[in-house]
Amino acid sequence: MDTDVKNGYGNLIKRIAEDDGVTKVVKFNSVIEKVKREKDKVVITVRGGATYSAKVAVSCLPLGVLKQKTKGIEFDPPLSKQIKKRFG
Repeated sequence: MDTDVKNGYGNLIKRIAEDDGVTKVVKFNSVIEKVKREKDKVVITVRGGATYSAKVAVSCLPLGVLKQKTKGIEFDPPLSKQIKKRFG
């Protein structure tokens, strides 16, 4: 897979989804409400209550969403202060 991000990040995610050898679920236009990290997995809850769990998760969240103090995504455990500082 080419490492250049051509034609936007949506295209990058589509390319990852097409890559063989990894079992994956790619969800577009899903509003994430909660990201819960557990011992051996991450559980993502989206609007409407559907959940997805996996050993790892990749999410393309706009910086503005990560900066929101209210009505943002609930992280469990909460994001560290060091990570939050990177949001500006």
